[in-house]
Amino acid sequence: CALPISTGDGVAGVSVRLVREETGAIRTAQSTLGGDYAFTLLAPGGYRIEIDQPGEKQASGQYIYRVVLSVNQDLRVDVAFSGAIEKRRLVLATDGSSSGNPGPIGMGLVVLKGDQPQLALGWAGGEGTNHAAELSAVVSALNLATFRRARQITIQTDSEYVVKGVEKWAAIHAREPLRDNMPNRDLWTALLNLRATLMRYGATVTLTHVPGHQGYLPNEVADRIAVKARKKQMYLKEDGLSA
Repeated sequence: CALPISTGDGVAGVSVRLVREETGAIRTAQSTLGGDYAFTLLAPGGYRIEIDQPGEKQASGQYIYRVVLSVNQDLRVDVAFSGAIEKRRLVLATDGSSSGNPGPIGMGLVVLKGDQPQLALGWAGGEGTNHAAELSAVVSALNLATFRRARQITIQTDSEYVVKGVEKWAAIHAREPLRDNMPNRDLWTALLNLRATLMRYGATVTLTHVPGHQGYLPNEVADRIAVKARKKQMYLKEDGLSA
């Protein structure tokens, strides 16, 4: 018998214990990046599944399920954590800046809380084009989403080059490597690989075009810190931007 378990909305690192009711024998595991784990080679009988709901620092609750397995039966258990989906949603705004195009470049990345900027990061990237700066900012946003194990990812950018490029190149890149003479090939490859990996593990990744320099606050903050980082050629961090 086998008992596949899906924990939350693809929540990784969740402690799962399987207790056989008749003997009290315990098997333990942690869910994978995709939020799944399967107990295999189980004897028929009654089992108790104990799953800790993930919290910020420690388990904030426990889910207990009881199941009975018959001979040669595979039974799937899906667990939905209260608040898990919301905690795994990540909205980011990005922007890139260049002086001279090509010239010194800077990138900006803003983490939103609701629709307001909460944290802004800026960094310099040496010499490059504005397109390279825009791509670099989105690549960093995807890296942050991967680090935070986000499941619903929205990246806002004022670069139509990036948004339309993802629509054009994603399907091609899934079949074959991008051509060697493609401008910004390394950055495009990194972006598409990160996006594909997140989606392969069940995350949704949405790139949204927003108007640039028209008063949309997250974009304005991303632009400001990207320009500041380019001019100073240094890493910058601003937090506590919203309550």
